[in-house]
Amino acid sequence: MSQIDTATKIIQFIHHYSSPELFEELPILIHEAFKLADEDSRGRIKHCALRQSRKRSQDRYFYVQDAVCNAQSGWRPSIQVTENEGESYTELETANMLATIHVPSWSSGKVRPAKYRAKNARHNIGICEQLALQLEAKSTPEKAKNFEKLNLIIVAQAPSPEQQQDGPAYIQVRVPHENNKGYHLIIDIDELLAGYAAAQPPVEPEDQAWPRLRKQMRQAESNESNEQND
Repeated sequence: MSQIDTATKIIQFIHHYSSPELFEELPILIHEAFKLADEDSRGRIKHCALRQSRKRSQDRYFYVQDAVCNAQSGWRPSIQVTENEGESYTELETANMLATIHVPSWSSGKVRPAKYRAKNARHNIGICEQLALQLEAKSTPEKAKNFEKLNLIIVAQAPSPEQQQDGPAYIQVRVPHENNKGYHLIIDIDELLAGYAAAQPPVEPEDQAWPRLRKQMRQAESNESNEQND
Protein backbone atom coordinates (compact mmCIF):
# COMPACT_ATOMS: atom_id res chain seq x y z
CA MET A 1 0.00 0.00 0.00
CA SER A 2 1.41 3.38 -0.95
CA GLN A 3 2.29 5.80 1.79
CA ILE A 4 -0.25 8.54 2.38
CA ASP A 5 1.41 11.92 2.02
CA THR A 6 1.95 14.12 5.07
CA ALA A 7 -0.63 16.74 4.09
CA THR A 8 -3.35 14.09 3.72
CA LYS A 9 -2.56 12.63 7.13
CA ILE A 10 -2.76 16.06 8.74
CA ILE A 11 -6.15 16.63 7.09
CA GLN A 12 -7.30 13.28 8.50
CA PHE A 13 -6.21 14.43 11.95
CA ILE A 14 -8.17 17.69 11.66
CA HIS A 15 -11.28 15.93 10.36
CA HIS A 16 -11.11 13.23 13.00
CA TYR A 17 -10.35 15.34 16.06
CA SER A 18 -12.16 18.66 15.44
CA SER A 19 -15.70 19.63 14.50
CA PRO A 20 -16.54 21.35 11.19
CA GLU A 21 -18.21 24.16 13.13
CA LEU A 22 -14.77 25.44 14.09
CA PHE A 23 -13.94 26.15 10.46
CA GLU A 24 -17.46 27.19 9.45
CA GLU A 25 -17.47 30.06 11.92
CA LEU A 26 -14.12 31.61 11.02
CA PRO A 27 -15.03 32.75 7.46
CA ILE A 28 -18.18 34.40 8.80
CA LEU A 29 -16.22 36.38 11.39
CA ILE A 30 -13.44 37.25 8.94
CA HIS A 31 -15.85 38.44 6.23
CA GLU A 32 -17.66 40.62 8.76
CA ALA A 33 -14.35 42.19 9.80
CA PHE A 34 -13.30 42.88 6.18
CA LYS A 35 -16.69 44.44 5.45
CA LEU A 36 -16.45 46.68 8.51
CA ALA A 37 -12.91 47.79 7.58
CA ASP A 38 -14.06 48.66 4.05
CA GLU A 39 -17.13 50.59 5.21
CA ASP A 40 -15.15 52.48 7.85
CA SER A 41 -12.38 53.54 5.45
CA ARG A 42 -14.87 54.69 2.81
CA GLY A 43 -16.95 56.56 5.36
CA ARG A 44 -14.11 58.39 7.06
CA ILE A 45 -11.64 59.15 4.24
CA LYS A 46 -13.35 60.62 1.19
CA HIS A 47 -10.74 62.66 -0.69
CA CYS A 48 -7.75 60.36 -1.19
CA ALA A 49 -7.98 56.78 -2.44
CA LEU A 50 -4.42 56.04 -1.31
CA ARG A 51 -5.13 57.03 2.29
CA GLN A 52 -8.40 55.16 2.15
CA SER A 53 -6.61 52.01 0.99
CA ARG A 54 -3.94 52.30 3.69
CA LYS A 55 -6.50 52.74 6.45
CA ARG A 56 -8.48 49.77 5.13
CA SER A 57 -5.38 47.57 5.15
CA GLN A 58 -4.50 48.50 8.73
CA ASP A 59 -8.07 48.15 9.96
CA ARG A 60 -8.47 44.68 8.46
CA TYR A 61 -5.85 43.27 10.79
CA PHE A 62 -7.27 44.92 13.90
CA TYR A 63 -10.90 44.15 13.06
CA VAL A 64 -10.12 40.52 12.22
CA GLN A 65 -8.19 40.02 15.48
CA ASP A 66 -11.11 41.55 17.38
CA ALA A 67 -13.79 39.62 15.48
CA VAL A 68 -12.35 36.19 16.24
CA CYS A 69 -12.50 37.03 19.95
CA ASN A 70 -16.23 36.39 19.50
CA ALA A 71 -15.72 32.81 18.32
CA GLN A 72 -18.24 30.52 19.99
CA SER A 73 -18.02 27.25 18.04
CA GLY A 74 -15.49 25.64 20.37
CA TRP A 75 -12.44 27.86 19.97
CA ARG A 76 -11.12 29.42 23.18
CA PRO A 77 -9.96 32.92 22.18
CA SER A 78 -7.31 34.77 24.15
CA ILE A 79 -5.54 38.06 23.53
CA GLN A 80 -1.76 37.76 23.52
CA VAL A 81 0.61 40.72 23.86
CA THR A 82 3.81 40.63 21.80
CA GLU A 83 7.28 41.73 22.88
CA ASN A 84 6.77 44.87 20.80
CA GLU A 85 5.05 47.32 23.12
CA GLY A 86 1.52 48.13 22.03
CA GLU A 87 1.14 45.12 19.71
CA SER A 88 -1.18 42.16 20.27
CA TYR A 89 -2.90 39.30 18.47
CA THR A 90 -5.69 36.80 19.15
CA GLU A 91 -4.90 33.15 19.75
CA LEU A 92 -7.55 30.47 19.19
CA GLU A 93 -7.22 27.19 21.07
CA THR A 94 -8.96 23.83 21.36
CA ALA A 95 -7.90 20.63 23.09
CA ASN A 96 -5.83 19.62 20.04
CA MET A 97 -5.18 22.80 18.04
CA LEU A 98 -3.68 26.26 18.37
CA ALA A 99 -4.47 28.83 15.66
CA THR A 100 -3.64 32.45 14.85
CA ILE A 101 -4.97 34.67 12.06
CA HIS A 102 -2.87 36.57 9.54
CA VAL A 103 -3.93 39.07 6.85
CA PRO A 104 -1.20 39.33 4.18
CA SER A 105 -1.13 42.41 1.98
CA TRP A 106 -2.31 41.94 -1.60
CA SER A 107 1.13 42.93 -2.94
CA SER A 108 3.18 40.30 -1.09
CA GLY A 109 0.76 37.54 -0.18
CA LYS A 110 3.31 36.32 2.35
CA VAL A 111 2.98 35.63 6.06
CA ARG A 112 5.53 37.90 7.69
CA PRO A 113 8.01 36.44 10.21
CA ALA A 114 7.00 36.93 13.83
CA LYS A 115 8.44 35.55 17.07
CA TYR A 116 5.08 34.26 18.27
CA ARG A 117 4.43 32.39 15.00
CA ALA A 118 7.89 30.80 15.20
CA LYS A 119 7.20 29.81 18.81
CA ASN A 120 3.80 28.32 17.97
CA ALA A 121 5.21 26.40 14.99
CA ARG A 122 7.43 24.41 17.36
CA HIS A 123 4.27 22.72 18.65
CA ASN A 124 4.18 20.70 15.44
CA ILE A 125 7.35 18.72 16.14
CA GLY A 126 5.70 16.44 18.69
CA ILE A 127 2.06 16.40 17.65
CA CYS A 128 1.92 12.79 16.47
CA GLU A 129 3.85 11.19 19.31
CA GLN A 130 1.88 13.15 21.88
CA LEU A 131 -1.42 12.32 20.20
CA ALA A 132 -0.60 8.63 20.52
CA LEU A 133 -0.23 9.15 24.27
CA GLN A 134 -3.50 11.06 24.46
CA LEU A 135 -5.36 8.27 22.67
CA GLU A 136 -4.19 5.56 25.04
CA ALA A 137 -7.12 4.18 26.98
CA LYS A 138 -5.21 4.50 30.23
CA SER A 139 -3.53 7.83 29.57
CA THR A 140 -2.29 9.42 32.79
CA PRO A 141 -2.84 13.07 33.75
CA GLU A 142 0.92 13.59 33.42
CA LYS A 143 0.83 12.44 29.81
CA ALA A 144 -2.17 14.61 28.98
CA LYS A 145 -0.47 17.62 30.53
CA ASN A 146 2.43 17.33 28.08
CA PHE A 147 0.26 17.09 24.96
CA GLU A 148 1.40 19.35 22.12
CA LYS A 149 -1.22 21.06 19.97
CA LEU A 150 -1.28 21.12 16.19
CA ASN A 151 -0.37 24.67 15.19
CA LEU A 152 -2.43 26.28 12.42
CA ILE A 153 -2.16 29.63 10.66
CA ILE A 154 -5.42 30.94 9.22
CA VAL A 155 -4.55 33.17 6.25
CA ALA A 156 -7.15 35.73 5.14
CA GLN A 157 -5.63 37.15 1.96
CA ALA A 158 -6.30 40.84 1.27
CA PRO A 159 -7.80 41.39 -2.21
CA SER A 160 -5.97 43.19 -4.99
CA PRO A 161 -7.12 46.73 -5.89
CA GLU A 162 -9.09 45.31 -8.84
CA GLN A 163 -11.17 43.06 -6.58
CA GLN A 164 -14.04 43.78 -4.21
CA GLN A 165 -12.63 45.21 -0.97
CA ASP A 166 -15.32 44.04 1.45
CA GLY A 167 -14.07 40.46 1.75
CA PRO A 168 -10.85 38.42 1.57
CA ALA A 169 -9.60 37.08 -1.75
CA TYR A 170 -9.43 33.66 -0.08
CA ILE A 171 -9.04 32.02 3.31
CA GLN A 172 -6.52 29.23 3.78
CA VAL A 173 -5.55 26.89 6.59
CA ARG A 174 -1.80 26.31 6.81
CA VAL A 175 0.25 23.97 8.99
CA PRO A 176 3.80 25.32 9.32
CA HIS A 177 6.98 23.33 9.62
CA GLU A 178 8.53 23.19 13.06
CA ASN A 179 11.17 25.71 11.92
CA ASN A 180 8.42 27.98 10.50
CA LYS A 181 10.19 28.11 7.12
CA GLY A 182 7.67 26.17 5.07
CA TYR A 183 4.35 24.35 5.28
CA HIS A 184 3.23 20.76 5.63
CA LEU A 185 -0.23 21.81 4.46
CA ILE A 186 -1.84 24.70 2.60
CA ILE A 187 -5.54 24.18 1.93
CA ASP A 188 -8.48 26.44 1.14
CA ILE A 189 -10.82 26.51 4.11
CA ASP A 190 -13.80 25.62 1.89
CA GLU A 191 -11.95 22.54 0.64
CA LEU A 192 -11.13 21.53 4.21
CA LEU A 193 -14.79 21.88 5.16
CA ALA A 194 -15.99 19.93 2.13
CA GLY A 195 -13.80 17.02 3.20
CA TYR A 196 -15.74 16.49 6.42
CA ALA A 197 -18.63 14.90 4.47
CA ALA A 198 -16.47 11.99 3.32
CA ALA A 199 -13.97 11.90 6.18
CA GLN A 200 -13.13 8.51 7.63
CA PRO A 201 -11.21 7.68 10.80
CA PRO A 202 -7.55 6.75 10.23
CA VAL A 203 -7.25 3.13 9.09
CA GLU A 204 -3.89 2.49 10.76
CA PRO A 205 -3.78 1.21 14.36
CA GLU A 206 -3.39 4.01 16.88
CA ASP A 207 0.00 2.75 18.04
CA GLN A 208 1.34 3.02 14.47
CA ALA A 209 -0.48 5.89 12.75
CA TRP A 210 0.64 8.92 14.72
CA PRO A 211 4.27 7.94 15.41
CA ARG A 212 4.57 7.34 11.65
CA LEU A 213 3.07 10.75 10.91
CA ARG A 214 5.47 12.42 13.34
CA LYS A 215 8.39 10.73 11.58
CA GLN A 216 6.93 11.61 8.18
CA MET A 217 6.54 15.29 9.08
CA ARG A 218 10.17 15.46 10.19
CA GLN A 219 11.33 13.63 7.05
CA ALA A 220 9.32 16.00 4.83
CA GLU A 221 11.04 19.00 6.42
CA SER A 222 14.46 17.37 6.04
CA ASN A 223 13.85 16.52 2.37
CA GLU A 224 12.71 20.07 1.58
CA SER A 225 15.77 21.51 3.33
CA ASN A 226 18.08 19.20 1.36
CA GLU A 227 16.43 20.19 -1.94
CA GLN A 228 16.95 23.89 -1.17
CA ASN A 229 20.62 23.28 -0.41
CA ASP A 230 21.29 21.35 -3.64
